[in-house]
Amino acid sequence: MCFRFFYEINRNRFVAKQERMVVMATKSHFLQKTP
Repeated sequence: MCFRFFYEINRNRFVAKQERMVVMATKSHFLQKTP
Protein backbone atom coordinates (compact mmCIF):
# COMPACT_ATOMS: atom_id res chain seq x y z
CA MET A 1 0.00 0.00 0.00
CA CYS A 2 2.69 2.47 1.01
CA PHE A 3 4.87 1.44 -1.92
CA ARG A 4 1.93 1.90 -4.28
CA PHE A 5 1.35 5.38 -2.85
CA PHE A 6 4.96 6.41 -3.46
CA TYR A 7 4.85 4.87 -6.93
CA GLU A 8 1.83 7.00 -7.84
CA ILE A 9 3.55 10.16 -6.54
CA ASN A 10 6.70 9.43 -8.54
CA ARG A 11 4.72 8.67 -11.68
CA ASN A 12 2.66 11.84 -11.37
CA ARG A 13 5.84 13.87 -10.84
CA PHE A 14 7.40 12.27 -13.92
CA VAL A 15 4.30 12.98 -16.02
CA ALA A 16 4.26 16.59 -14.81
CA LYS A 17 7.92 16.95 -15.80
CA GLN A 18 7.20 15.52 -19.26
CA GLU A 19 4.24 17.85 -19.73
CA ARG A 20 6.36 20.85 -18.69
CA MET A 21 9.01 19.87 -21.24
CA VAL A 22 6.35 19.58 -23.96
CA VAL A 23 4.90 22.97 -23.04
CA MET A 24 8.34 24.57 -23.12
CA ALA A 25 9.10 23.02 -26.51
CA THR A 26 5.75 24.15 -27.89
CA LYS A 27 6.25 27.69 -26.59
CA SER A 28 9.72 27.99 -28.10
CA HIS A 29 8.40 26.49 -31.34
CA PHE A 30 5.65 29.11 -31.61
CA LEU A 31 8.07 31.86 -30.63
CA GLN A 32 10.37 30.80 -33.47
CA LYS A 33 7.43 30.73 -35.90
CA THR A 34 6.28 34.26 -35.12
CA PRO A 35 8.48 36.88 -36.82
